[in-house]
Amino acid sequence: MRTVRASELATYVYCRRAWGYQLQGKASENAEVMAQGWGGHNRHSRRVVTAGCVRYLAYGFLLSSILLFAVHMVNGILG
Repeated sequence: MRTVRASELATYVYCRRAWGYQLQGKASENAEVMAQGWGGHNRHSRRVVTAGCVRYLAYGFLLSSILLFAVHMVNGILG
């Protein structure tokens, strides 16, 4: 039994004829537009990953500043 992918279902729902052509292995006539769409998705993916890294870096800086403040306060009380 063949596995049906979500992208195939989306193609079928959008256009049954396009799905049939896809099963036959025929190339799409708008390959250039689809390539531009892939590029947009890749750029968005990189931005999401970068934002996640920046968020964790910000959490690290926040934690460091809290620890430094606590050390400063303890030194002021004890010193």
